Amino acid sequence: MKIFFYLCLGLVFVDSVFSATALAENPSQSPSAIEGVRNGKWVSPTVAVGGVPSQESLKALSGAGVQVVVNFQTSGEISFDEKRTVEALGMTYLHLPVSSLADFTDEMLGQVKAVLGPASSPRKTLVHCASSNRVGAAFSLMSQRFDGATVSEALAIGKLHGMTSLESQVEALLKASAQ
Repeated sequence: MKIFFYLCLGLVFVDSVFSATALAENPSQSPSAIEGVRNGKWVSPTVAVGGVPSQESLKALSGAGVQVVVNFQTSGEISFDEKRTVEALGMTYLHLPVSSLADFTDEMLGQVKAVLGPASSPRKTLVHCASSNRVGAAFSLMSQRFDGATVSEALAIGKLHGMTSLESQVEALLKASAQ
């Protein structure tokens, strides 16, 4: 049963990894922006990423079928009762505060993968932080740790998902993990 569970978890990001790789390799398939979400964009049909969403954008995302909101912001960064807003809209809220890359443990990243749902029936999800930088770092690390992406593939996935200033730190972690 454990093997089946981990196989399902491994498949969760297959669609996201291949979509991200395809988008990185083919800019004509650029992700669509999300109004009201700083750096917000859809990176696959079921995964939206970005910075802080407004209350209005959360309403629009709920109307677009988003079922889960994952927030990497620390408590001090959150400017409104996002949990209450998300849950009032009928979505699931998962707050996983990240103040440094050390917070991205396998257990925590596994929670993110699990909440996205299996590849056979993924759940529409918004994953956000303040700018999408930590979001990109998370997707980069998940793609290597759980899906076997190479360092360069993982970095491309991270950039597509919003990673910017954390790139050199994430690259060092990816290289250390690859050894």
